[in-house]
Amino acid sequence: IYDRTSSDHHHKTAQELFLELEKKGAFVKKESEQYYDKEFNQFLADRYVTGKCPKCSEDGAYGDQCEKCGSTLSSLELINPLSTLSGKSPQLKNTTHWYLPLDKHEKWLSDWMQNGIYKGTQVHDPKAWKNQVIGQCMSWIKSGLQPRAITRDLDWGINVPVEGGENKVLYVWFDAPIGYISATKKWAEEKGKKWEDYWKNKENYHNYKNLKKRFDLLFLNIFIYIPLSLQILFYLKPVVFYYESFIKEFSIMLLNII
Repeated sequence: IYDRTSSDHHHKTAQELFLELEKKGAFVKKESEQYYDKEFNQFLADRYVTGKCPKCSEDGAYGDQCEKCGSTLSSLELINPLSTLSGKSPQLKNTTHWYLPLDKHEKWLSDWMQNGIYKGTQVHDPKAWKNQVIGQCMSWIKSGLQPRAITRDLDWGINVPVEGGENKVLYVWFDAPIGYISATKKWAEEKGKKWEDYWKNKENYHNYKNLKKRFDLLFLNIFIYIPLSLQILFYLKPVVFYYESFIKEFSIMLLNII
Protein backbone atom coordinates (compact mmCIF):
# COMPACT_ATOMS: atom_id res chain seq x y z
CA ILE A 1 0.00 0.00 0.00
CA TYR A 2 1.17 3.53 -0.74
CA ASP A 3 0.01 6.28 1.59
CA ARG A 4 0.81 9.87 2.49
CA THR A 5 1.01 11.65 5.83
CA SER A 6 -0.67 14.65 4.20
CA SER A 7 -3.94 12.72 3.84
CA ASP A 8 -7.03 13.62 5.87
CA HIS A 9 -7.25 10.17 7.44
CA HIS A 10 -3.65 10.44 8.66
CA HIS A 11 -4.30 13.87 10.19
CA LYS A 12 -7.32 12.43 11.99
CA THR A 13 -5.40 9.38 13.24
CA ALA A 14 -2.47 11.49 14.46
CA GLN A 15 -4.78 13.86 16.34
CA GLU A 16 -6.68 10.93 17.89
CA LEU A 17 -3.45 9.37 19.15
CA PHE A 18 -2.23 12.71 20.47
CA LEU A 19 -5.45 13.05 22.47
CA GLU A 20 -5.11 9.47 23.74
CA LEU A 21 -1.55 10.16 24.86
CA GLU A 22 -2.55 13.45 26.45
CA LYS A 23 -5.31 11.66 28.37
CA LYS A 24 -2.79 9.07 29.60
CA GLY A 25 -0.49 11.82 30.89
CA ALA A 26 2.26 10.97 28.43
CA PHE A 27 3.30 14.58 27.86
CA VAL A 28 4.67 17.44 29.90
CA LYS A 29 3.46 20.89 28.88
CA LYS A 30 5.94 23.63 29.65
CA GLU A 31 7.15 27.05 28.63
CA SER A 32 10.67 27.40 27.28
CA GLU A 33 12.85 29.70 25.23
CA GLN A 34 13.03 29.11 21.49
CA TYR A 35 14.83 30.87 18.69
CA TYR A 36 12.75 33.36 16.74
CA ASP A 37 13.51 34.98 13.39
CA LYS A 38 12.33 38.57 13.67
CA GLU A 39 12.75 39.23 9.95
CA PHE A 40 10.43 36.33 9.02
CA ASN A 41 8.23 36.82 12.09
CA GLN A 42 8.25 33.16 13.14
CA PHE A 43 9.67 30.71 15.63
CA LEU A 44 12.37 28.45 14.23
CA ALA A 45 11.96 24.68 14.32
CA ASP A 46 15.09 22.59 15.00
CA ARG A 47 16.11 22.27 11.38
CA TYR A 48 15.75 25.99 10.79
CA VAL A 49 18.68 26.71 13.12
CA THR A 50 22.30 25.84 12.31
CA GLY A 51 25.56 26.49 14.09
CA LYS A 52 28.73 24.91 15.42
CA CYS A 53 28.28 21.57 17.20
CA PRO A 54 29.17 21.84 20.92
CA LYS A 55 30.37 18.23 20.88
CA CYS A 56 32.69 17.99 17.87
CA SER A 57 32.94 21.66 16.76
CA GLU A 58 31.63 20.85 13.27
CA ASP A 59 30.02 23.81 11.50
CA GLY A 60 26.55 23.35 10.04
CA ALA A 61 25.07 21.26 12.84
CA TYR A 62 21.28 21.43 13.09
CA GLY A 63 19.18 22.36 16.08
CA ASP A 64 18.24 18.72 16.71
CA GLN A 65 21.45 16.87 15.87
CA CYS A 66 24.91 16.97 14.37
CA GLU A 67 25.22 15.03 11.13
CA LYS A 68 28.98 14.67 11.66
CA CYS A 69 29.18 13.07 15.13
CA GLY A 70 25.56 11.92 15.49
CA SER A 71 24.96 13.77 18.77
CA THR A 72 21.39 14.74 19.57
CA LEU A 73 21.21 18.42 20.34
CA SER A 74 19.00 21.28 21.33
CA SER A 75 19.13 24.38 19.18
CA LEU A 76 20.07 26.29 22.34
CA GLU A 77 23.30 24.27 22.54
CA LEU A 78 24.57 25.40 19.14
CA ILE A 79 27.50 27.81 19.05
CA ASN A 80 26.90 30.94 16.97
CA PRO A 81 23.40 29.89 15.84
CA LEU A 82 21.96 31.25 12.61
CA SER A 83 18.49 31.16 11.08
CA THR A 84 18.36 29.20 7.84
CA LEU A 85 15.60 31.55 6.69
CA SER A 86 17.34 34.91 6.98
CA GLY A 87 20.92 33.82 7.61
CA LYS A 88 20.97 36.09 10.65
CA SER A 89 21.34 35.50 14.38
CA PRO A 90 17.90 34.69 15.84
CA GLN A 91 16.57 36.03 19.12
CA LEU A 92 15.15 34.06 22.02
CA LYS A 93 11.44 34.24 22.88
CA ASN A 94 9.25 32.27 25.24
CA THR A 95 6.75 29.73 23.87
CA THR A 96 4.81 26.75 25.22
CA HIS A 97 5.02 23.20 23.90
CA TRP A 98 4.14 19.60 24.74
CA TYR A 99 7.16 17.40 25.52
CA LEU A 100 7.68 13.65 25.57
CA PRO A 101 9.80 13.01 28.70
CA LEU A 102 12.26 10.52 27.18
CA ASP A 103 14.35 10.58 30.36
CA LYS A 104 11.56 8.65 32.13
CA HIS A 105 11.89 5.79 29.61
CA GLU A 106 15.66 5.24 29.81
CA LYS A 107 15.66 2.20 32.12
CA TRP A 108 13.19 -0.04 30.28
CA LEU A 109 14.46 1.07 26.85
CA SER A 110 17.97 0.04 27.84
CA ASP A 111 16.85 -3.40 29.05
CA TRP A 112 14.64 -3.91 25.99
CA MET A 113 17.41 -2.87 23.64
CA GLN A 114 20.37 -4.71 25.17
CA ASN A 115 18.64 -7.82 26.48
CA GLY A 116 15.40 -8.04 24.54
CA ILE A 117 13.41 -7.97 27.78
CA TYR A 118 10.24 -5.97 28.39
CA LYS A 119 8.46 -6.18 31.75
CA GLY A 120 10.32 -9.36 32.62
CA THR A 121 9.47 -11.12 29.36
CA GLN A 122 11.83 -11.96 26.51
CA VAL A 123 10.28 -10.19 23.53
CA HIS A 124 13.06 -10.25 20.93
CA ASP A 125 16.58 -11.52 20.28
CA PRO A 126 19.04 -8.59 20.50
CA LYS A 127 21.53 -10.63 18.44
CA ALA A 128 19.21 -10.08 15.46
CA TRP A 129 19.88 -6.34 15.68
CA LYS A 130 22.78 -4.68 13.91
CA ASN A 131 25.65 -3.90 16.28
CA GLN A 132 25.64 -0.31 15.03
CA VAL A 133 22.03 0.12 16.15
CA ILE A 134 22.58 -1.06 19.72
CA GLY A 135 25.89 0.77 20.03
CA GLN A 136 24.57 4.08 18.80
CA CYS A 137 21.35 3.91 20.81
CA MET A 138 23.11 2.95 24.02
CA SER A 139 25.51 5.87 23.58
CA TRP A 140 22.48 8.18 23.49
CA ILE A 141 21.01 6.58 26.60
CA LYS A 142 24.30 6.75 28.52
CA SER A 143 24.66 10.42 27.67
CA GLY A 144 21.17 10.99 29.08
CA LEU A 145 17.94 11.28 27.12
CA GLN A 146 16.24 14.66 27.30
CA PRO A 147 12.54 15.60 27.03
CA ARG A 148 11.65 16.09 23.36
CA ALA A 149 9.12 18.68 22.18
CA ILE A 150 6.50 17.04 19.98
CA THR A 151 4.77 20.28 18.93
CA ARG A 152 6.00 23.23 16.88
CA ASP A 153 5.08 26.86 16.19
CA LEU A 154 4.39 26.58 12.46
CA ASP A 155 1.63 27.51 10.04
CA TRP A 156 1.67 24.15 8.24
CA GLY A 157 1.21 20.61 9.53
CA ILE A 158 -1.28 18.78 11.74
CA ASN A 159 -3.01 21.10 14.19
CA VAL A 160 -2.65 20.39 17.91
CA PRO A 161 -6.26 19.48 18.86
CA VAL A 162 -6.42 20.82 22.43
CA GLU A 163 -6.95 24.12 24.18
CA GLY A 164 -3.73 26.09 24.11
CA GLY A 165 -2.68 24.42 20.87
CA GLU A 166 -3.82 27.28 18.67
CA ASN A 167 -1.24 28.14 15.97
CA LYS A 168 0.74 25.03 16.87
CA VAL A 169 1.20 21.78 14.96
CA LEU A 170 2.46 18.30 15.73
CA TYR A 171 6.19 17.80 15.23
CA VAL A 172 6.58 16.11 11.85
CA TRP A 173 8.68 13.27 13.33
CA PHE A 174 6.04 12.70 15.96
CA ASP A 175 3.25 12.27 13.43
CA ALA A 176 5.29 10.56 10.69
CA PRO A 177 5.70 7.19 12.51
CA ILE A 178 1.94 7.27 13.16
CA GLY A 179 1.70 6.98 9.38
CA TYR A 180 2.38 3.26 9.79
CA ILE A 181 -0.86 3.01 11.76
CA SER A 182 -2.95 5.34 9.57
CA ALA A 183 -1.82 3.46 6.43
CA THR A 184 -2.79 0.17 8.06
CA LYS A 185 -6.20 1.63 8.90
CA LYS A 186 -6.72 2.67 5.30
CA TRP A 187 -5.67 -0.76 4.01
CA ALA A 188 -7.88 -2.54 6.55
CA GLU A 189 -10.93 -0.47 5.62
CA GLU A 190 -10.39 -1.26 1.94
CA LYS A 191 -9.95 -4.99 2.64
CA GLY A 192 -12.69 -5.36 5.23
CA LYS A 193 -10.22 -6.19 7.99
CA LYS A 194 -9.48 -4.86 11.47
CA TRP A 195 -6.33 -2.75 11.74
CA GLU A 196 -6.00 -3.67 15.43
CA ASP A 197 -5.22 -7.26 14.41
CA TYR A 198 -1.94 -6.02 12.97
CA TRP A 199 -0.94 -3.56 15.68
CA LYS A 200 -2.33 -5.05 18.88
CA ASN A 201 -2.05 -8.80 18.28
CA LYS A 202 1.16 -9.81 20.05
CA GLU A 203 1.00 -13.35 18.72
CA ASN A 204 0.74 -12.69 15.02
CA TYR A 205 2.53 -9.48 14.12
CA HIS A 206 6.14 -8.38 13.91
CA ASN A 207 7.21 -5.06 12.49
CA TYR A 208 10.55 -4.83 10.68
CA LYS A 209 12.22 -1.59 9.66
CA ASN A 210 15.05 -0.99 7.25
CA LEU A 211 16.66 2.39 7.86
CA LYS A 212 19.24 4.26 5.87
CA LYS A 213 22.38 5.38 7.65
CA ARG A 214 20.69 8.40 9.17
CA PHE A 215 21.02 9.12 12.87
CA ASP A 216 17.82 11.17 12.91
CA LEU A 217 15.69 8.28 11.62
CA LEU A 218 17.29 5.88 14.06
CA PHE A 219 16.79 8.20 17.03
CA LEU A 220 13.24 9.15 16.15
CA ASN A 221 12.09 5.58 15.49
CA ILE A 222 13.72 4.16 18.62
CA PHE A 223 13.21 6.95 21.13
CA ILE A 224 9.90 8.43 20.04
CA TYR A 225 8.08 5.69 18.15
CA ILE A 226 8.94 2.94 20.64
CA PRO A 227 7.86 4.67 23.89
CA LEU A 228 4.66 5.85 22.23
CA SER A 229 3.67 2.55 20.63
CA LEU A 230 4.77 0.14 23.34
CA GLN A 231 5.02 1.66 26.79
CA ILE A 232 2.22 4.24 26.55
CA LEU A 233 -0.23 3.10 23.87
CA PHE A 234 0.48 -0.63 24.24
CA TYR A 235 0.69 -0.98 20.49
CA LEU A 236 3.14 -3.46 19.07
CA LYS A 237 6.80 -2.53 18.82
CA PRO A 238 9.31 -3.15 16.05
CA VAL A 239 11.46 -6.12 17.03
CA VAL A 240 14.27 -5.81 14.48
CA PHE A 241 15.98 -2.72 13.09
CA TYR A 242 18.18 -3.03 10.04
CA TYR A 243 20.63 -0.18 9.82
CA GLU A 244 22.44 -0.31 6.49
CA SER A 245 25.31 1.89 5.38
CA PHE A 246 24.36 1.78 1.70
CA ILE A 247 20.91 0.99 0.41
CA LYS A 248 18.85 2.50 -2.37
CA GLU A 249 16.75 5.56 -1.68
CA PHE A 250 13.17 4.78 -0.80
CA SER A 251 10.34 6.34 1.14
CA ILE A 252 10.39 5.40 4.81
CA MET A 253 6.63 5.53 4.75
CA LEU A 254 6.31 2.44 2.57
CA LEU A 255 4.48 -0.17 4.58
CA ASN A 256 4.64 -3.85 3.76
CA ILE A 257 1.77 -5.82 5.20
CA ILE A 258 2.00 -9.59 5.03
